[in-house]
Amino acid sequence: MSAVLVWIETFDGQALPVAWEALGAARPLADQLGVPVVAVVLGANAGAIAQEAAHYGADRVRVSDDATLTTFRLEPYAALLTQIVQDSAPRLVLAGATSRGRALLAASAADTDSPLLGDVLTLQVEGPVTRASRAAYAGKVLSDVEANAPTVFVTLRGRAFKPNAANPAAKADILPMSPVLTEDQIATKVERFE
Repeated sequence: MSAVLVWIETFDGQALPVAWEALGAARPLADQLGVPVVAVVLGANAGAIAQEAAHYGADRVRVSDDATLTTFRLEPYAALLTQIVQDSAPRLVLAGATSRGRALLAASAADTDSPLLGDVLTLQVEGPVTRASRAAYAGKVLSDVEANAPTVFVTLRGRAFKPNAANPAAKADILPMSPVLTEDQIATKVERFE
């Protein structure tokens, strides 16, 4: 299945605004390609956040609220995202260009041997080519980049894309997933936040 895949970044059981911006960037691209927007929600409160994702434009939502995903750790998140990408071969994988979004998409792009366009301000798809613009040298220069691959990972600069208007009546197919790694396979342990 080809799709535009969007990672919905969360913290403490709540979606971050950058996630809705990523869905806003995904919707016109998916419509142009004739494919669905598939959101990926991992961690605490995934079911409720999946409903929100539907309100902001997701056609389908892949969810996993397993205990190994309660707090962000790169190993289990990247393993699961990589599994989704390998199984579904999405055309694009989008996330906000936060520290977590950059780390997650870079890890999964490396795992799948796919290109990554980082911190983009504009995004276009023309046939097999994905084109983007991004700022360089503290925003003094705009750089045009492109990738020609079946799946392209893209991190989106915050506030560069507007979220879709929320539609509380919108529904999405919610598809549960099992984690790829068990707790004993994950080296990183989160003890607390301070």
